[in-house]
Amino acid sequence: MLASLTIADGQATGSAAWGPWKADLVQRLVERVDAVLLGRPIVTSAPLSLSGDERSLVDAGEIAVRATGKRVTVIAPDRPGLLAAVAGVLALNGCNVRRADLNAASNDMVIDVFDVEPTFDRLPEWSKVERELSAALAGTLPLSTRLAEQDRAYARGRRAVAAGPAVRSVTIDNTTSERATIIEVRTPDRVGLLHRIAATLADSKLDVVSALVDTLGHEVVDTFYVREASGDKLVDQPRIHEVREMLEQAIGRGD
Repeated sequence: MLASLTIADGQATGSAAWGPWKADLVQRLVERVDAVLLGRPIVTSAPLSLSGDERSLVDAGEIAVRATGKRVTVIAPDRPGLLAAVAGVLALNGCNVRRADLNAASNDMVIDVFDVEPTFDRLPEWSKVERELSAALAGTLPLSTRLAEQDRAYARGRRAVAAGPAVRSVTIDNTTSERATIIEVRTPDRVGLLHRIAATLADSKLDVVSALVDTLGHEVVDTFYVREASGDKLVDQPRIHEVREMLEQAIGRGD
């Protein structure tokens, strides 16, 4: 009943409040609650399954971008800052990331899956995205500069859509997950925001295991499951304070 009410409310509000990616979130929540009520174990994720083409790309150690509709698969060598680079290139090409599932493949490769929403109802040329991602990872594409220019251009046409200012906050949770620290960031939405946050996490030497991005009007709630380079949770209090300060500084730049 609650799930049906949620679906009806979202659909009545409009496409900005309800879509395939949010329907998937609600469906997975319903399945997990149902499992708890019936005493079954909760399956949090399905095993990574690669197609023949994806397996060949992983074995070759190449950077590749493949897309089916609004679901984008990125295959690349694992390295710090990969999420920031992908998010930045997608933003440059007019795509907002709604969800990111980050998976280790083999041979130090990762295969990451992103659900995106095009800003202007038109998906980009994925071969161009692949070329720009390679350039960004090689250091020849100035992502931060390009995103700042794009943000300034969009800001001229941006107007307030809420009665009050959006809240900026960083919450670090070490109790909900046994395997990772959960960092939740709430802040006003803007071009390249996920890139900026992910770059800050990379600068903090944190490994992002999974990410969930949600846009609520003009605000975003970004949730990251992170670990230290050692594979441990983020537990040292001075270290937690340091990471929180870096993220607060990252999201506090301008309006």
